[in-house]
Amino acid sequence: SSIINEQERTRWRGSCSSGNSQRKSPPTAKRESEVKMDFQRIEVAGAVGSKEELEVDFKKLKQIKNRMKKTDWLFLNACVGVVEGDLAAIEAYKSSGGDIARQLTADEVRLLNRPSAFDVGYTLVHLAIRFQRQDMLAVLLTEVSQHAAKCIPAMVCPELTEQIRREIAASLHQRKGDFACYFLTDLVTFTLPAGKAVL
Repeated sequence: SSIINEQERTRWRGSCSSGNSQRKSPPTAKRESEVKMDFQRIEVAGAVGSKEELEVDFKKLKQIKNRMKKTDWLFLNACVGVVEGDLAAIEAYKSSGGDIARQLTADEVRLLNRPSAFDVGYTLVHLAIRFQRQDMLAVLLTEVSQHAAKCIPAMVCPELTEQIRREIAASLHQRKGDFACYFLTDLVTFTLPAGKAVL
């Protein structure tokens, strides 16, 4: 075996001493190890970057959690309840006076951390439809119809209300003299000031 090793050495020396031949093998192995080291550095840097991102995310989530009130938590529990089929969570939110038409914000979606289930702008009704919760949908929709805000005609059409107001103001006049009362030009009606007797 020592003879074989000496022959190998002479072959190496012979190939190295000849000017035309190129050197192969050992440097290539060295390059591969250098490349592996570079990949490891990149992976470590990537891990450090993602660790920093996780810390920033954690701090942001902590800020969001600190700002939330009890009704906000009940709303998020109700959203999760719709997805998981928990009617009690929805009942708890409704009984606390929560708004059934409330929409998920970007911070709440981030806090829930389930992008496949929750999206910005979704309401409990949207979630019930999406996850085919017919029983919950019926409960939610009857709740909305029972507690729908009643509004006066002035709120339904503010432009028409303003036009009526202008029309009445234009026809309303005040009498001159001792008996200063308001009257409408078309319907001669007026109000008496307090303390004056009618003759």
